Amino acid sequence: MQSPCSHTLHWRAESVYQLFSESPEVRVSHMSFYTHLGVPISKVSLETQAPGGQVIEGGKLVLLCSVAEGTGNITFSWHREATGTRLGKKTQGSLSAELEIPAVKEIDGGKYLCPADNGHDPVQSQVLNILVRIPVSSPVLTLGAPRAQAEVGDVVELHCEALRGSPPILYQFYLEDVTLGNSSAPSGGGASFNL
Repeated sequence: MQSPCSHTLHWRAESVYQLFSESPEVRVSHMSFYTHLGVPISKVSLETQAPGGQVIEGGKLVLLCSVAEGTGNITFSWHREATGTRLGKKTQGSLSAELEIPAVKEIDGGKYLCPADNGHDPVQSQVLNILVRIPVSSPVLTLGAPRAQAEVGDVVELHCEALRGSPPILYQFYLEDVTLGNSSAPSGGGASFNL
């Protein structure tokens, strides 16, 4: 015997399904059941507020991990690619989370990634490269002359070097308030100027 059957289906993360059926022998007027349909995570991205992924040593670094889709509680975690070290983990019911490193050090430079998981298959972000720029330290100025006591007419070399600092470093040479010249050290190190 055939039974006419109608049902309503709603595609949402959480849905109620209803079934109505009637026949001469059996009459079921209403039966409902509840199910949870989780939407898997898609399109995980990892970004930073630092322009070009560059941050100054001692500055704050914020890593924002977000997903385009996904329901339920999502677990975000942040990892260093080279070592696999997990830097942080957050579980929350939103599509994004952020990790803050309050004062970055030179060793914090490198590649980061963020996997996100809501109970389905975890999805990983693309790698984000962070470059930590080192401020220039106070330079050391040394004088080079052909003899212990420079005399009029001798060529004197001024050598200036900052012991720390991300290249390129631009050095400017002054005599009192007058600019004598400048020189760049594209790979770091010092620069010289001849008088």
